[in-house]
Amino acid sequence: MNTERVSVHRRSLAIGHWSLVIALLLLFWGRVLVNIRDQSPTMDEPFHLARGIAYWRTGDLRLQYEHPPLSHALSGALLALESDLPSPTDLKGWERASCIDVVRHLLREPGWLLERVLFLGRWAALALGLVLSALAGRWAGELFGRWGGLAALFIITFDPNILAHSSLVTTDLPVTCLTYAACYAFSRWLKRPTGGRLLLAGLTLGLAWGAKLSALILLPTLGLALLWRVWRSAGCPMLKHRAERAKPPSGARLARRGFALLARTFTSGPLGPLGRYTLLVGFAVILGIAILVLWALYRFETGVWAPIGIRVPMPTHWDNLWRLWQHQASGQRAFFIGQLSDEGWWYYFPLLFLIKTPLPLLILLAIASVTTWLVRGPVWPPVTIIFPALYFAVSIVSRINIGYRHILPVVPFAVIVAASTLRPLRRGRPLFIAHCSLFIALWMAISSLCIHPYYLAYFNELVGGPDQGYRYAVDSNLDWGQDLKRLKAYLDERGVDQIKLSYFGMARPEQYGIEYDPLPASPLSSPTDFNSFNPKPGVYAISASNLQLLEDPDIFDWFRRRQPTAKVGYSIFIYDVVERTEGQWAAVCFAPIPALEADQIRDALGRLDLRMVYFDCRSSWVYPAGTAPGWYIIPDETDGPTVASTYCDDTQIVFHGRRTGNRLGLTVYRGEGAASAPPPLIGGAGEGPRFADVARFLGYEVDRGDKLTLGTYWEVLNRPDFPLSVMAHLVDVQGTPVGIADGLSFPVENWQGGDIFAQVHVFTLPPDAGPTAYTFHVGLYRLDTMERIPPVGSEDDHLVLGPVEVRNDGR
Repeated sequence: MNTERVSVHRRSLAIGHWSLVIALLLLFWGRVLVNIRDQSPTMDEPFHLARGIAYWRTGDLRLQYEHPPLSHALSGALLALESDLPSPTDLKGWERASCIDVVRHLLREPGWLLERVLFLGRWAALALGLVLSALAGRWAGELFGRWGGLAALFIITFDPNILAHSSLVTTDLPVTCLTYAACYAFSRWLKRPTGGRLLLAGLTLGLAWGAKLSALILLPTLGLALLWRVWRSAGCPMLKHRAERAKPPSGARLARRGFALLARTFTSGPLGPLGRYTLLVGFAVILGIAILVLWALYRFETGVWAPIGIRVPMPTHWDNLWRLWQHQASGQRAFFIGQLSDEGWWYYFPLLFLIKTPLPLLILLAIASVTTWLVRGPVWPPVTIIFPALYFAVSIVSRINIGYRHILPVVPFAVIVAASTLRPLRRGRPLFIAHCSLFIALWMAISSLCIHPYYLAYFNELVGGPDQGYRYAVDSNLDWGQDLKRLKAYLDERGVDQIKLSYFGMARPEQYGIEYDPLPASPLSSPTDFNSFNPKPGVYAISASNLQLLEDPDIFDWFRRRQPTAKVGYSIFIYDVVERTEGQWAAVCFAPIPALEADQIRDALGRLDLRMVYFDCRSSWVYPAGTAPGWYIIPDETDGPTVASTYCDDTQIVFHGRRTGNRLGLTVYRGEGAASAPPPLIGGAGEGPRFADVARFLGYEVDRGDKLTLGTYWEVLNRPDFPLSVMAHLVDVQGTPVGIADGLSFPVENWQGGDIFAQVHVFTLPPDAGPTAYTFHVGLYRLDTMERIPPVGSEDDHLVLGPVEVRNDGR
């Protein structure tokens, strides 16, 4: 009776287990299917589709540069049945192997044909995503039991990064699935070799190599796992003792022992010399099978490889490796945490893994690490540690830092390690462990479901989630062009007929019925009527990647400083610009040259009637006449520090642009006119003394910092027809000048009645100057005749300011 109850209980557990497995896979399938249907094509998908179509329709590999053919062959399998597709050989660009031209004529010009092609091509990625999930559950189940396998399946089917790439026609999910399968098959062969397992290990290794060039890292991975086993067996004391006492075996015994060792090469017991030799022979056979499979994927191609001038198998493959090497050497422009670089950052992938991997998964990985090093934890197969370690080591030196997808193959290995922490649940361990594990599992599920279906834009809580992800990384990490179709739905829902659009992607907005005025974008052409410092009113839709990563990376800085009205899929930002900022002038600093020409400034501000005011912001500041506001244009690269921080703060910044090409970096501040923003002064009383009909002295201020600095403030009465300078002398109690700091950094050619300007005078005291009281002698004089202009109603030709107490240390 008890036996029957146990049997029924076991059957119930098995049924419950398989029901959960099927439910998780179906949920994964349904969630990915939503994106297969609703996502517009990402930046790379049309190219992969064109290669897949060419692979099946022509058998020609001329478009197969940069990538091996398997991923394209899988995505193009269903498309081989599409009779409406033209043959790539008939399209412009085929003869010169221009994939861009072939894509344009094959998928973009026929209109909605791209949608049907995308839908069919993406099913291969979904199928591989299901295979990967099942494999993760299977391998974890073999290592940690039934519930460990279920835990791995749960984690991987809720991982947003796996979900995201399971709906895209790229090489990333295929290589992730097949490298994992290759490691799993090889590990099974090491554990108990049979002919079937050896064949499967070679087959999966060849398929992985055929999916993406990064899978070549499997060669050192599997080789190191093999050497680890050989080293472990060679170092076994029992084996050495037996070897010393053993008699030379006969030929028959040697053969029997060889076949026995071949049948159980990687068991937990020690291996003899013959076993280790057999192990190496088996590995060579696996490599041979893998190379044969790879060659078959290249349709057994042979030809002359240009760099060496010799006929070789798979010349396209070697050419792809050469292109990859060149690409790595040249790098690729990328954005990361506010920085731009063509050479990448060594910390890019480690930090990206921390901010785009679900936080519950990271916590489980941390728990597994502590369990392994501090207490006796589970023993993982060597490949589960070697592969991610090598992959990260290679990624650190990579100069191509354009997406988490390039480290996607490490995710399944992280999942299997994380699943080991849930193993104690079925062994009656403390209740708090069960509660913690349940909480982490629920956290993983909730965070994944909350971002549905925008998985590509996932960032974890460490950086504020997907809402803040664009501040850290873009491109395929967040915005790859996937939400153009959703933008159309957003506009229709709100009745918006016309927008201003900067879209990052390969699709054409007009294919979705979007009426738009083009903004600067790539690969779209840049318009000439976009005012980057002061945009026109309207509804703006800007892709997050274009906010950060255009050729001019700061052309949309005005928008970056404002909160968007909405975000479509976290990747397209919507801004409602209600009115344009008014202004009458632009005060431009030359230090030594302006950052932009006058016409460029007027175009950027959208005002052709602006008054242009030029001054040197290293030693002066200007408040243009009147009450009308305006803008200050300050270059970032100057010959010496500027005084901009004294007169403006961060709240007044409306635009900041870094240096690009021939354009200097600059900052645009919002400013007020002279009448509405007079500077705070000391020493000015009433009207202030006038210097002829030229200028009025308003006051001064003194800064006793590292150097003695005097700021004099003046109001322009009339623009003179002769050059001027401001006199500023530091005089001791005996009336002897000890310092001269004359100068005028606001040229009279730019003066207009009502302007207010500040002139900064910096004095360096003599080394032997003692502590005493000093005065400043201030005035105006003509530069052409060196004659001083006396203050009206004064017997002196200058003003005396002070006294100022100054010690010999400058204070």
